[in-house]
Amino acid sequence: MGKINLQKVVVGGLIAGVVLNVIDYVVFNVILKSQMTAMMAALGKAPPAGGQIAWYVLLDFVAGAFLVWLYAAIRPRWAPGPRPQQRLASQPGSSAMRL
Repeated sequence: MGKINLQKVVVGGLIAGVVLNVIDYVVFNVILKSQMTAMMAALGKAPPAGGQIAWYVLLDFVAGAFLVWLYAAIRPRWAPGPRPQQRLASQPGSSAMRL
C-alpha cells in the first residue's frame, strides 16, 4: 500500500468544497428559497447572516476534504474499479441508519 498524496487530497478537497458550496447555493437559494423563507418566518427566526453563512461555507470545505481523504485512504485497500466507490457511497447511509 502506498502513501496518501496529501497535496492531491488538499486540491481534491478544495474542489469538492467548491462543488458542495455550489450545490448548497443552488438548492437553498434558488430551488428552495421560498420554502426556506417561509420556514424561517414560521419559526420566528431571521435568515442566516454573514457569520452563519461563513461557517456553512467552511464546513462544506471541511466535509469535501474529509470525503476526498476517506476515498484516498480506502482506495488502495479495496479492489480497483467502480466497486470501491459504490461501497464508500453506501457507508454514510448505512451508518446513519444505525444511529
